[in-house]
Amino acid sequence: MPMKTLTIFLPIVLLKAAILFSQTNFHPGYIIQESGDSIWGEIDAKGPDLLSRSCVFRTSSTDKARTYWPNQLVGFRLQDGKYYVSKDLNGEKYFFEFLINGTLNIYYLSLESGDSYYLDKEALPLTEIPYEEKIKVKNGQRHLVKSTQHYGVLQYNMKDDPDIESRVSKIRKPEHRNLIKLAKDYHYAVCEDEACIIYQKPVPVIISVEPYMGIGHFPGLDFPRNWINKGGFYEGGVSFFIHLLKNERVAFKTGLGRQFWEHGKDWMQIPLQIHYTIPRPKLQPSAGIGINFYPWGLNNYREDPFFTNQFSLGLKYKIASSLWLSLQANTNTSSFVLSLGRGAGVKIISYGLNLGLHMKITS
Repeated sequence: MPMKTLTIFLPIVLLKAAILFSQTNFHPGYIIQESGDSIWGEIDAKGPDLLSRSCVFRTSSTDKARTYWPNQLVGFRLQDGKYYVSKDLNGEKYFFEFLINGTLNIYYLSLESGDSYYLDKEALPLTEIPYEEKIKVKNGQRHLVKSTQHYGVLQYNMKDDPDIESRVSKIRKPEHRNLIKLAKDYHYAVCEDEACIIYQKPVPVIISVEPYMGIGHFPGLDFPRNWINKGGFYEGGVSFFIHLLKNERVAFKTGLGRQFWEHGKDWMQIPLQIHYTIPRPKLQPSAGIGINFYPWGLNNYREDPFFTNQFSLGLKYKIASSLWLSLQANTNTSSFVLSLGRGAGVKIISYGLNLGLHMKITS
């Protein structure tokens, strides 16, 4: 594919993908009116931060959608198990995700300012489970400091469980999984007559897809093949991120890409990498490490397959629910193993900059 055609074609594809993915994402569910009546239909599952503010509901795919605010509903529930209830926080109402209903109730609230967890129980008000991470500088060095206030709040609200101190000490950072387990263990420790209810359907993996385009440059090193020369190239493709155990931070990255050269010596590439993202409401830094595998050349250009090491740094900016604009800088080096085996140093083969759209397709 000529470079001029590629330059025109890829931005159009990315723009169309953004428009398509930004559309509504309705799932079966029901709303609970203030009268207590439930109405079944479809709910726009547009992401936890937006669901905390409003519920977009329609009775069928042909019906016009209506937006409900937290002061208009008792709550709503998606068929996959997620359940949201309206609660007051500092004089303003939000839809809290109800994680577990028992002797101690746990809630999750996602806002643009950040995510937080809350608890309540009979005769006790809604209470935040505080937690924060800060960077502090001491003796010229930066240190990550994690708060411990959540220990005291959890222990106080479950003090009737004699084993609560040991249970709470295991929660280094409040998260869905460990808070649900803690509340469940506490419930059965102090209440043997009633079962607790967990409003979640486990999701084994999160998968994201990222179409991208970019530019790169080879500095002219004679490695690993004679096709490497001083010059630039275009590249484009699609990457897949597989988050195991619903971990938002760590993912396995793979996909399929193509490098476009002026002389027609194009290559297919397959990334095999570990990708780490720092979750933030709007701007998310990321880093990756792994290999790029080049299985074959194109346009009647043939060489033996080879691979390189790749290191990447990137930023993702949220532009819609589950849709992010991605910018990534990457560097490819000669293989550590091959370089050591030959007694040679590790060399930079190429570096580049990619622009893409990161879309979460399961959550």
